[in-house]
Amino acid sequence: MVRRTRTALVERSAARGKAARKRWFAGVAVHAAGADVGTGAGEGVDLGELEISACRASGPGGQHVNKTLSAVRIHHRPSGITVRVADERSQRANVRRGVERIAERLAERAARRVAEGDAARWSEHDRIVRGEPVRTYRVGRKSALVVAEGR
Repeated sequence: MVRRTRTALVERSAARGKAARKRWFAGVAVHAAGADVGTGAGEGVDLGELEISACRASGPGGQHVNKTLSAVRIHHRPSGITVRVADERSQRANVRRGVERIAERLAERAARRVAEGDAARWSEHDRIVRGEPVRTYRVGRKSALVVAEGR
């Protein structure tokens, strides 16, 4: 994550009178832009990254379950996610459902990563370093903004 922080001191003119607040500090942080998260099932999963192996389903079903290789185990190599699907009678339907499950898990990971980045950016919002301003802005005569570098 790219993070650069600058602090500026904003002052009002002395002609402001006896008002309570005369100085404000403004902090500016620049963060890297987040990536968009794909939401479609099966979207973003490259079939070349999957290792698909067939196996026998377990449970009730009699001779059909004992003889056919309708269950599938799908391993997504880049992320290490492995799912086993034996819900349908057809191997092709199980592969389709397994790819959808991997896509859902990848989307959950991406959403969690985005949420963690948002939380980190939110926790930075109140960290203003006072005392070493980069710039000082003053409101001069005729409400003109006067900029002074540093202090």
